[in-house]
Amino acid sequence: MYNNFYVYIYLDPRKPGNYKYGEYNFDYEPFYVGKGKNNRYLKHLHYNDSSIKTLNIKTILNENLKPIIIKYKENLIECEAFKLEIDFIKNIRRIDLGTGPLYNRTSGGDGLAGEKNPMYGKHHSEEAKQKIRNFHNGKNLSEETKLKISLSNKGRNQSEEQKRKISEAHKGKIKTKEHCKNISLSKIGCNAWNKGLKMSKKYCENISGKNNGMYGKHHSEEAKKKISINNKGLKRTEETKQKMKKPKSEEHKQKLKESWIKRKEKNIEKYNIG
Repeated sequence: MYNNFYVYIYLDPRKPGNYKYGEYNFDYEPFYVGKGKNNRYLKHLHYNDSSIKTLNIKTILNENLKPIIIKYKENLIECEAFKLEIDFIKNIRRIDLGTGPLYNRTSGGDGLAGEKNPMYGKHHSEEAKQKIRNFHNGKNLSEETKLKISLSNKGRNQSEEQKRKISEAHKGKIKTKEHCKNISLSKIGCNAWNKGLKMSKKYCENISGKNNGMYGKHHSEEAKKKISINNKGLKRTEETKQKMKKPKSEEHKQKLKESWIKRKEKNIEKYNIG
């Protein structure tokens, strides 16, 4: 066995302070933990990928600073280095999970992937899931943390298998009233993602006429009632009111007229009027 491995930590020189994580103490905020040998700890300075870790290092360098790199422990055999790396990440925690400042995307120990991972083929018990859920409940992420998580996920494409698994996991799930209410409250004050954007001609064609999912169909009485209930008490903004007041085109007026005539004919037939 070779004891030429070490565990290193990258610290942000722009964020001095007293950072304590269990038994580990730092004078600057840590943002990456790694394990390696030879000059592995320096290679991150020359990467050119789009990961949030690399972007952070580039930002530091652009400010005429250098990341503070500490070799925390040297002369380790590989399994010892893996174990220490995992312990570091466990204590300091990861930004993509919203629990800490590290840009690491795994829990450490890259030699513990697949069948070598102690959780391979296993699943968290319902009790364990509830504990994890309770731990995260009530946590509010700062805007800075949200931005970092967003950047760390950019460029990551899910495979078709991943998409299928996520889809199957959500099938049949019914949101509680409380859940729906929480989603609604979380969106108060947020602008719609498509606000101010104009629909392309191609998009309009894809959702118009026979291409529309409701083409030739009609809402059931039950569906109409639900829509009516959901819209009760709904207050429109002044901007929306002004849009609704805009003059209609002749084509639009003609369509409304035809639609009104059809409804009238159906009512006459339905209630034997006339």
